[in-house]
Amino acid sequence: MVDSLQYTLKSTEGRYSNDLANLNQIIARLQDELAACRADLERQARDYEALLDLKTKLENEISHYRQLIEGVTDR
Repeated sequence: MVDSLQYTLKSTEGRYSNDLANLNQIIARLQDELAACRADLERQARDYEALLDLKTKLENEISHYRQLIEGVTDR
């Protein structure tokens, strides 16, 4: 009886140990994916800011040229 219970205990411990190892692998993979997503989002945010700055500069330049053109045509 005791041997049977010890065998069952060892078997259960082994099964749970394997399950825990598998879950740890899944967690590690998900953490890596999360880090990659975070890095990608940060890169996209930097790209967006750069494009927004460029857009603002272009709009200012267009406005400046428009004022120059309007000044010439008013003469």
